[in-house]
Amino acid sequence: MVNLEQPHTFYTLVTNGSLAKASERLFITAPAIFMEVRSLKRYISYKLIERMGREIKLIDLGDIVYGYCKRIFSSVEEMKTLHIWRRELRCSGLVLAKSLFNYFMPIILLPLLERYPHIKVKLWGKIARGASWIGS
Repeated sequence: MVNLEQPHTFYTLVTNGSLAKASERLFITAPAIFMEVRSLKRYISYKLIERMGREIKLIDLGDIVYGYCKRIFSSVEEMKTLHIWRRELRCSGLVLAKSLFNYFMPIILLPLLERYPHIKVKLWGKIARGASWIGS
C-alpha cells in the first residue's frame, strides 16, 4: 500500500537532484529517503531512479511517476496558498496613527487597499496637511 509520504519523498528527491539536498529539505536521513523510495518502487513494481554517484537520474517510468507527483504536490501548494490568502482576508479593518499614515499611505496602504478593497481604514488623529483621504 502506498501513502502520501512515499510519493512526496520521491518527488522531493528528484526535484532536489541529490540525497543530501532532499535529506536537508525533508529533515530525514538518506537511508530513510531510500526506504520510502524503495517502498514506492515495490508498490509500482518498477525501478524509478538510478543513482549516478551523488546524483539521481530518472528511469522511464520514474519520469511518468514524477509527472504525477508534480501535479499532486503543485495542487497541495496551491491549497496552502489559498489557505494563507483566505486567512489574510479575515482582517476587516486597519487603524493607523496620523504619523504612520503619512509614511505608509503611498508605500504600503494603497497596494493593500487595491488587493483587499473590503478592508476599512480608520485614522487616529488629524490627517497631515495636503494628504488626501481614500478610505472609509
